[in-house]
Amino acid sequence: MRYSSSVLITLLYCIIQDIQAADYVGVYFYKEIGCYKKDGTPPQYECPNFSLNGTCRFRNSVLKIGDKVDKELIKGSCHADCQCTTNGRMNCTDFGCPDRLKSGCSHFKYSLDTCCDVDSVCGPIAECTLDGETYQEGNYMYPKNSCEVCICDVNFKKESPFCRPRKCFDQTNHQVEFFGYGAPVFFKDEKCCPSTWITDEGDAIRKMNKKAEPNSGSFCKFGDKIIQLGYGFERKVKRDWRDIPVHCECSLPPFLICTEI
Repeated sequence: MRYSSSVLITLLYCIIQDIQAADYVGVYFYKEIGCYKKDGTPPQYECPNFSLNGTCRFRNSVLKIGDKVDKELIKGSCHADCQCTTNGRMNCTDFGCPDRLKSGCSHFKYSLDTCCDVDSVCGPIAECTLDGETYQEGNYMYPKNSCEVCICDVNFKKESPFCRPRKCFDQTNHQVEFFGYGAPVFFKDEKCCPSTWITDEGDAIRKMNKKAEPNSGSFCKFGDKIIQLGYGFERKVKRDWRDIPVHCECSLPPFLICTEI
């Protein structure tokens, strides 16, 4: 039996969607940076060599000093251009969005692959329902229990081209923390991509998970420290001038994973 390309794309999208629905904090992040899950238990990931050596890294691409990130990889972010600079840092130029609403229109319309609005929504406004919530035409939508992003539009369906897997852009601003095995931080409203990163500040390491088996041979790297499975610390992290308490634990090696308490 032969299928059309559109049918095959839809089938592939549904498979990806089902896999993402089962993801938990940290899993999607590892996929984005090119790591793969190792066989056996407890769960852990095998990652490429993340040594700095005068390079930058974005997702699974290695860049030398002076190289620019492929624009396809940053499509959908607010970065117009990103270049690898000295000391493994990334220098990005951001888009300037005019945000000029057309006369007589109600709100801006966005797309999956742009930072700025692409149009104004005028006249009759389409509505979409997703996970029991109602959205207006042009609005971003984030399905529950999924690492997807969607745009509300006429004849919306929870599939391509209205939805696609999320893209994580945190590496562009956190190269030093990434290469130095800092810890990605996930706030409650963001389970797929890290919201920020933290580095070692001399936190007292203690057992965080009584069920973990520290002698399993699994461990995480945190700066120069080696932290056993189930061990970690709690700390407060700044977000919009607020102190957010986070729980940092070696739960999914090789990175320490921090989540909002």
